[in-house]
Amino acid sequence: MCREVLPYITGGIEGNLERDSGEVDTQLTQKLSQSSSSSSPENSHTEDRTERTGSPTAAEVFHDSAGWRHLETYMMALQHVVEKCGIAFEPHLTSDLFQLVFTCVSHTNRFVRETGHRVIPAFISIPGLSTASVSAFWPDITRNLAKGLSDNWSQVRMSSSVATRVFLTQLPSLEAREPYFPSLLPPLCLNRHYVAEGVRLYCQETWKLVTEMKGVQLVEKYIAQVVEFYISQTEAANHAVREAACACIAELGTKVTPGVLGPHIPDLVKVLLQCFRDDSWLGQRCSVSGMWELHVVVPRRVSTDSVSAPPLSFFSSLEDSMPSVRQGAASSLSTLVSVYGSEVEEKVMSVLRERIPLAATQPLTDSRYKVLYSTFSITFTRNVWNTL
Repeated sequence: MCREVLPYITGGIEGNLERDSGEVDTQLTQKLSQSSSSSSPENSHTEDRTERTGSPTAAEVFHDSAGWRHLETYMMALQHVVEKCGIAFEPHLTSDLFQLVFTCVSHTNRFVRETGHRVIPAFISIPGLSTASVSAFWPDITRNLAKGLSDNWSQVRMSSSVATRVFLTQLPSLEAREPYFPSLLPPLCLNRHYVAEGVRLYCQETWKLVTEMKGVQLVEKYIAQVVEFYISQTEAANHAVREAACACIAELGTKVTPGVLGPHIPDLVKVLLQCFRDDSWLGQRCSVSGMWELHVVVPRRVSTDSVSAPPLSFFSSLEDSMPSVRQGAASSLSTLVSVYGSEVEEKVMSVLRERIPLAATQPLTDSRYKVLYSTFSITFTRNVWNTL
């Protein structure tokens, strides 16, 4: 049966990978472009935001989210054929077939990518696969799963998360999973903080299953790959991804041994400083929290330039329109003073002496909350208050 059906399915997949952009597509793309250009800059709650060069165009958004003819249907047909045939399908596991599936996993359309990640578990779950098949195709499967775990669309991340759990849990032991951890561990770890609840909770459970409660030790073992991935995710076009990356960097400061994290502190501080100007207030708040944790855990591992830079950045965040950003910045400033003492104390105190009295003169109608009146609700460390 596989021999008769498979050519028809693969032919359908190949024939639907591309599609012509008709008049309707052009009109919808123009409407998307007009809607994007008409957005008012006043909607942004703070100035001088970091611009993302990877932001998609209107045409890319359309092709990423519109239906894609019959491609999804053919992919689902392939999935069901593999599941029903079982080990009888192994002779048809060829490089060409996998390349076709991986093309769909990297497709411009998110629905196709999502469906592609549903097909991968069908291959992984074939019972009794030979060692030759595993050795030939599992490394490529790992790379494509890692790509799906890093996708900008939550639905694709969810589909890839399911496939990743199937992939890792079918391996018999932690030792058997370790060869795949350098690629899969960093994105799986980050997705435990992802904003979409389904992805977040699913990955938290997967993390427990595949690490066997040795997550911290594994992160420390692969700290170079983890840090590199977190830094790359702070530049993602999706603000939710950037927020999760900053939250994960903060987590490193609370859980990873200082001696292991120390060599990577300057790079992490540098990227967090860039995130202070993120166009997402949640991203700013997470970056402030991350900076706080890194300076507390490994204060003397941070370069002199990085030590002097955070207070200036926190001052900018103290003037943000979002209360939680201002509160986080104020708390972080107090912590910096307690950690570094005289190295930063005078710089912090001079600004506070200047700006806190301005709260009494701020107009009640000032919608941008440009003065530090919110800092009155912050519990500063004892040495800061003693200096006031």
